[in-house]
Parts: sequence; C-alpha cells; structure tokens
Amino acid sequence: AGATLAAAKLRGMNFVSVTGVSETSAPDFRAAGAVLKVLNGALGLGLSLEGIERRIREFEEIKQTILRQLQEQISSFSLSGSEEAGGYVG
Repeated sequence: AGATLAAAKLRGMNFVSVTGVSETSAPDFRAAGAVLKVLNGALGLGLSLEGIERRIREFEEIKQTILRQLQEQISSFSLSGSEEAGGYVG
C-alpha cells in the first residue's frame, strides 16, 4: 500500500488505502472483516457482513483443528532412547 500511495502522489492522483493487520501471509478473514465493518459504518454502505463472518468462523474452526492435530503429533513424538536425542537437527 505504501508504494501505491507514493506513486499516486507523484502522479497527482487522489488515493486512499485501508488495510488490516494480519499475523501471517495466509488469507485473514478476520482482518478483512474488520476493515469492511469500519468502511461499512463510516461510509454507510449497507453491506451485509454475514458471508465474511461465516468464513471467519469456518476458518477459525479449521485453524483450531490443525493446531490440535499438530499438538497431538508433537506430544506423541519423542526422541527419548534415540541416539539423536539432544543432538543437532537440521
């Protein structure tokens, strides 16, 4: 967004950028929903946010399932008794 703002200014164009912060490079429906909610209220767009709210819930459920599975795999993985225990892994 910063480079686009600078390019627009150099060309004498009006440009506005509204962004949401995300912790990862994966699609972040929560950040997108937050931006849309602010724009919807500020500009009186009358948008229905049901779809994105549903996607947020679905994504959170999937993320929690994946995290649970990873935690189970990590807790079941043990190097005890192995010659590699405590050694360099790389």
